[in-house]
Amino acid sequence: MIRWFLFSRTHQQAIPLMALLAVLLFIAGCTGVPSSPPASPVATATPLPVTTTEKIPPITVERVGSEKLIVHFQGGQEFENLMEIEVTVTDSRGTSKTQSLGTRQATTPVQRYATSTFVGSFTENTHVFAVGYYPNGSRTTLLDARI
Repeated sequence: MIRWFLFSRTHQQAIPLMALLAVLLFIAGCTGVPSSPPASPVATATPLPVTTTEKIPPITVERVGSEKLIVHFQGGQEFENLMEIEVTVTDSRGTSKTQSLGTRQATTPVQRYATSTFVGSFTENTHVFAVGYYPNGSRTTLLDARI
């Protein structure tokens, strides 16, 4: 009988303690009930400029049959001051030909979309190398490719 009394008394004391613990958890916000996010100002959509990661090369080469190559200067903002573009084409036999678009002695830059045509035997591996020259004497490699 004493056992039952002790158990019963302990049990009775535990109930208020558990209720107090539940109230404290609820007040502390640990019940898992999500709170509403803080209000934020309404954002309006702003159009972003379209950019591409693909860069257009300043020079492209077009093979026309096996006897003609056409070099196209596409230009671009960083190449608008080029005074001369020197293009060297070396065919599979080792024969080289060099032609220029513009000249370093000129006062006007190479025009955008200028072309240069090479005639020869371009049946196999052909090396095309193009260098651009700026008015201050500096130079940049525009193309170093095998076609």
